[in-house]
Amino acid sequence: METPHIAVMYTDEVPTEVISEFREQVEAEHLALAIHQRPSDGVYAIPEWFYPTALAVFIGQAYFTAFLGEMGKDHYNLLKAGLKKLWQKAVGPSAPKVYAFGSKGKVSKDQPYSLYFAIHAEAGDGFSFKLLIQKGLSEAKYMELVEGFLSFLEGHYQGNTCQEFVEKGQSIQVVGKTILLTYNFDSEAIEHVDPISR
Repeated sequence: METPHIAVMYTDEVPTEVISEFREQVEAEHLALAIHQRPSDGVYAIPEWFYPTALAVFIGQAYFTAFLGEMGKDHYNLLKAGLKKLWQKAVGPSAPKVYAFGSKGKVSKDQPYSLYFAIHAEAGDGFSFKLLIQKGLSEAKYMELVEGFLSFLEGHYQGNTCQEFVEKGQSIQVVGKTILLTYNFDSEAIEHVDPISR
């Protein structure tokens, strides 16, 4: 099966109107959009930042390298608008509170990132990026993060990833071919998250 341009994975904990609103915003001719509901998850023996979130949006490399090239940049704004619609119910004050449980020392009590929602993208060579989203972001800060990540992906797929980012990634542990990232608001840049550094 061909990798979709955009995909959404969600559990039954996510209200269906959240998915419908995103779909309505981003649907377009020739866009390969996949929507999949999956069962709620159980127990994981991995660091909590690798847990599958209740809601996840996946962006395929072909979205940037093929779809936008054919359709023009107009849909880029539709994708940003679709992600913006997710802020209130997935990131903002109305977002569900999700907690990780585990034995002492295995789970952080001070969890800075959402365990409810994340954005994923193809990284190449079978790897994927997972953008960890800080909890409690304002809508403006959330959109800064979204735009920073989309800009990062566009550069990555064009082969313009900075050398410092590549070198940093060589020292970061990867679990299940998932590369953890977040947006640094001070440097206004996407950076690696080391799950072991805590």
